[in-house]
Amino acid sequence: MAGQITLRMHRDAVTFRKSTEVAALRAAPGAALALAARLADEAAAGRLRRLGQLGRFELVAPVASPAAPAPAPAETETETDRLDTWLDAARTARDVAAGSHVWTTSDDGVPFLPTGEIHLVFDPTLSDAAMNAIIARHGLLLGECRGRGAFVAQTGPRAPNPMRVAAALAAEAGVFLAEPDLASPMVRHRAPGGAESAAGDPWHLENTGFHNGAGVGFRAGADARVVRAWEALDRDGRGRGRDDIRIAMIDDGFDLAHPDMAGRCVASHDFTRRGADVSPDWGDWHGAACAGLALAGGVSGRTIGAAPDARLVALRWGRDLSDREVEAWFAHAGRCEAAILSAAWGPAARIYPLSTRKAEAIRRLAREGRGGRGCVVVVSAGAQGWDFDAPEDAPDRALNGFAAHPDVVAVTATTSMDTLAEGANRGACIWLAAPAGGVGGWGVPTTDVSGFVTLPDGGVLHRGEGPGDRMVMPGGPSAACALTAGICALVLSANPTLTARDVRALLAETTRPLPDQRAPEGIAEGSAGARRDPRYGHGCVDAYAAVLAASQMPGARALAILRDETGCDHIPAPAP
Repeated sequence: MAGQITLRMHRDAVTFRKSTEVAALRAAPGAALALAARLADEAAAGRLRRLGQLGRFELVAPVASPAAPAPAPAETETETDRLDTWLDAARTARDVAAGSHVWTTSDDGVPFLPTGEIHLVFDPTLSDAAMNAIIARHGLLLGECRGRGAFVAQTGPRAPNPMRVAAALAAEAGVFLAEPDLASPMVRHRAPGGAESAAGDPWHLENTGFHNGAGVGFRAGADARVVRAWEALDRDGRGRGRDDIRIAMIDDGFDLAHPDMAGRCVASHDFTRRGADVSPDWGDWHGAACAGLALAGGVSGRTIGAAPDARLVALRWGRDLSDREVEAWFAHAGRCEAAILSAAWGPAARIYPLSTRKAEAIRRLAREGRGGRGCVVVVSAGAQGWDFDAPEDAPDRALNGFAAHPDVVAVTATTSMDTLAEGANRGACIWLAAPAGGVGGWGVPTTDVSGFVTLPDGGVLHRGEGPGDRMVMPGGPSAACALTAGICALVLSANPTLTARDVRALLAETTRPLPDQRAPEGIAEGSAGARRDPRYGHGCVDAYAAVLAASQMPGARALAILRDETGCDHIPAPAP
């Protein structure tokens, strides 16, 4: 069908549809301000709508002029034709280096923008001459060699759209893989709201059933058993997490001067500003809150994370989810010797396949990081109300390539009442749940961005969610992801010889069941996968049981992972 292309991205065949309304423009060198000013003038005149930036491109929606004469019936243009005509004209402007179509994977309208790079892998038995002929035929410029017959190439100035180039390359005999690099926005996986609050006991660490002066909204035991895990570690003199265990967090910014975070960061990098300063831009308060849940030190006596003695590698994310960006984030975490990586965010698009480059970046870190033992990669499963296992024609069907990666721990959220958090996504890829608050219960206390900005009139504007340095996060899988990352640090403190695969399996083996947890339909009681619930995964994370199990293991060993009737990984229940 015209206007759409189906491409194989790593393991998934995905149909991309060309937008008939939105285009993208990249400024010529030194002309960014001039282009921005011109687009602002055109927007003010009603000739286009500016939709924000994605990577180095500005997204715009041209507006058809109502004064333009209607074409004759024989000359009727489609919306695609009109956008093509507009883009052809836009590309001739002196302040424009490139103009591109924008693509979507569903009716959510979330943009996918080709960067111009294509990951190209040939049959390694193909001759150099045959490879050269294909490269020349499609007008490619080689940029990197990634092994025999594997390249990252750039489309040439006269080549068609990179999507069409990738499709044509994939049809060539002798081409194993041809994937375009696509920039797309990410979203923070937190519940809306959040406010400065003096109240807020850390019930998620130990839930007695009575906190904040009330028993309403609490269920005793609806927690992650973190306090009991600390007690177990303290008996062995290992404190609340070893200071040589590093948690890398990729997020929107961090407050490293916060009293409960001071001295805890051992490495930092900002992939947007290209430096070590990871302080947040205005409104980017998410990373500070997540870091507090993982490893705030409790110095103030008001906020404490799951692993306060662990150390932070703070990575402020880049501009988008392009291959180049994601590869850089995960590679940097590996260079910083991170034992755990927390990604408390996800793609904005409902249908988001991982490219092979992104999948390989995750695999390398998870299997080869930390001196070969692997880095435990913890990701948020999201809370948009989507079903990762729904049929293709279902309205809530979704694909999150990050959560579905076989080497990650995909985490969903439960409340202070031990129920599923509102809107939590569901599917076989969810590995476990963690208590993080939500509707029907209480939020979780954590660190807020501190400090203030003095206005020209002498007024004060506080940074963060409120005037102090502490907040109550309303919950969601962001908080669950950060909490689980901290718990992983406790597990590795108990036994640092464990591999990332060991930790992933051990977390599942030691989960506690949720009150309404049940196996998928068709899975017999007592069989493999009997506790695997598409809402909760294997169950709620239990830090105490995991730490105890880790400390009793003589060294690194791979726990058994079976495959259940649905084809999902499963940890067998321990023998009675």
